[in-house]
Amino acid sequence: MIEGEKQGTYLCPPDLHCAAVTFLHALWQDRRDGALSVLRGREKFWESLLLPLQKDLPAIHTNPQVVTGQLKTCAHVMNIMAMEVHSIGSTSLDKELKKCLKDFADKKRFIHWSEYMTSLVEHLCEEEGGPVDPAHLRENPYLVFLSACRVALLVAASQEVTMHLSDKNTKVKIIHNILTGITTLVSHLDSVLTVKAATLLTGLYVALLPHWKGSLQPLGQLEKLVPILEDVVGDSQPLKKIKTPLFSAILTLLKIKGEDSITEDTELVSRLLSVVCTVVQEATIYRPPQSTETVKTAGTNGQGENNDVANGDSGMQTAKKDTYSLENQSVCVLEALCSVPEVWLEAMRRHCLLQALLSTVETCLNNRRNLSFVETAMQLFLTAAKEPKAAFVLAGSGVTQHLCIPLSTTYQSPQDFSGTVLSSLNGSEKSLDASSWPGVYRMALDLEALLLGTLKHDFLSDALDFVGVHQDRMLQCLYAVRSNLLPACLLEVEKTSLFLFQLVHHSREWQFHLPQLHQAMKEAVCHLVHTCAALLSRPRLLDHMVQSNTKHPRSTPQRQTSVTRTLRHSSSSDDVDKPSQELLQVQARLLRILGNCLSMLRHLTPNLCEILLDQAMDVSEYPLMFALAFGSPTVDQDSPPSLGTLLACVNLGLRLLVKVEPSRVTSPVKSPGGAAPVQKPVVLYILENSLLLLMSHAARYLREPGIPVRDKQLMKRELSTELGTFLLSLQRYIKRGAPPSPGASTLPSPQQFQRGATPRMAFGSSRNTPSSSLLTPS
Repeated sequence: MIEGEKQGTYLCPPDLHCAAVTFLHALWQDRRDGALSVLRGREKFWESLLLPLQKDLPAIHTNPQVVTGQLKTCAHVMNIMAMEVHSIGSTSLDKELKKCLKDFADKKRFIHWSEYMTSLVEHLCEEEGGPVDPAHLRENPYLVFLSACRVALLVAASQEVTMHLSDKNTKVKIIHNILTGITTLVSHLDSVLTVKAATLLTGLYVALLPHWKGSLQPLGQLEKLVPILEDVVGDSQPLKKIKTPLFSAILTLLKIKGEDSITEDTELVSRLLSVVCTVVQEATIYRPPQSTETVKTAGTNGQGENNDVANGDSGMQTAKKDTYSLENQSVCVLEALCSVPEVWLEAMRRHCLLQALLSTVETCLNNRRNLSFVETAMQLFLTAAKEPKAAFVLAGSGVTQHLCIPLSTTYQSPQDFSGTVLSSLNGSEKSLDASSWPGVYRMALDLEALLLGTLKHDFLSDALDFVGVHQDRMLQCLYAVRSNLLPACLLEVEKTSLFLFQLVHHSREWQFHLPQLHQAMKEAVCHLVHTCAALLSRPRLLDHMVQSNTKHPRSTPQRQTSVTRTLRHSSSSDDVDKPSQELLQVQARLLRILGNCLSMLRHLTPNLCEILLDQAMDVSEYPLMFALAFGSPTVDQDSPPSLGTLLACVNLGLRLLVKVEPSRVTSPVKSPGGAAPVQKPVVLYILENSLLLLMSHAARYLREPGIPVRDKQLMKRELSTELGTFLLSLQRYIKRGAPPSPGASTLPSPQQFQRGATPRMAFGSSRNTPSSSLLTPS
């Protein structure tokens, strides 16, 4: 019936042809494999089926009734072609169909149908028909055709080789035609039909961008999108389905790295910021963002505020649904435009947007609602804090006053450290930070550390307020490492230590305003160094504890009994034969935590050269922190931090240094994935800082009048033996082809920590300079 020579004749008139193709479309849609295999085997089946797509349709305004029937025919043929290519794949595709697809591409039919789609949209806007019943929108021939073009282009974008759509100029013309259609529609959004058509085209545009971004010029696309946004911003709520994909498209274009960067066109950036600020202002001030799921739950059981559960489980489900909301997309665009700080700050001041965002985040935190929006806004604050001017404006807007107390609602459950994060043991750090209320608190720690590192004394008062409010949580988290090695716990400990490292730069002011808290934090950090040294020095014990945390994630008697039993055999320092990925991740994070803590303690000990050479130095300013003992550190709570703890850090650094950069004799130890378990700069940093801390503390003991002379002589003998052994081992390591000195490698500067959004290790900012001559015991 649909043979090529019969189409358009009395044997197969247009209406009958449309009905036949509709029937075939239903077969393909329902996957009737028996019927489909028979049809595929018929001679010239694909040539006859795709023939309508090779012909040009008459203009829509000439005879609308006839053309609409042909539109449906072409739409069903496009859908069948797309379903066949998508489901079968290029390897099993029929040869006849492959030939037809190549012929279709050679004749530039993709460009033709995209141009026809544009003319169809123009006719749709000019047509003054009556109201359209929303229930019959799916049967509208115009929307059926637009939907079919959308499906065909998406399949062609994902199967470029099969569909022969790899020409750059063809892609550019198709995108241009789609944008032309969107521009025409946004000026005629006065009916349900045009709104639906605009929704289809904007969705198609944003879906094609990731596939074809290499063929497009981002700046040129943005110049066309900004006027479209200016037309739709401020309109009614139903247009949210159009605004959201447009913002998503802008975000995709801003992430494309090319020669024509948007930062070069400040006027375009200003226009775009004005539009984005208007949308964010509308979303935060007039319609504060609220999770639909949370509101619905609150209405049904009256417990909306408590339904996000302690560790953010239901908040995580809600965040997945709201990630691509208009509010989130607009805030993400704001974050992407932070690269032009002058224009960005001017727009934020003009619209008073920072204050509005902070107030909205404060409300969401108090009600534990809209987790996704809170995380997006916090990420915006983190990005803005990298720029000194933006950080100053952010601090002046009262970021600490708005967020400090409400943040306590993010960790009020004892399950925060061990809730749903078990599934992230094998995941990346990003998955830990995403979609959980404790993750928001960790982002706040990063934000406070960045602002304090950037603004220094100007932000000290806010930082002291923050540490005062959250002191219980910080102390709990620092002491938790002894029994909890879950990724979420270790990640929070790392971020807490980074914040304390920044705060200890202002130790005197901290001690003056919060003396008890200063002492408590100092003791907690010393115990954390002790715990990290004990665990890292005993890989088998650490492996057992990691497995115990995996099997018994909660603090159960089973786990405590198991760990206690293992402590009896915790003296072995042998490596694990086949370390798991979880063990390597825990080791790497413990090393970073140890490095951060040693960085903090170096600011609380006297300068080594000064205490050795300046006899008039007031040593009482630096109280003793480590006990005068030389035993190996253990995880047992009765074992206090001592000089033996620092010696264990020194030996640990040397042992790991041999692993990360082995000699000619040994072979490197690598993780199952092939990457080194620890990084050499981290190991060198731990080695240098532990040595300096040990010698500085020993010199401090020698200047302490209350210590008996016998104890001082004992300390000298012990350190002489231990450091002499260390020096011999280091010399053997150097002679086997390693770098000449641990201090010879290049370490990251303190500026790299202070300017980073999520710093990993508090390298640098030290007041002491290591010297290899100081390693020689006297």
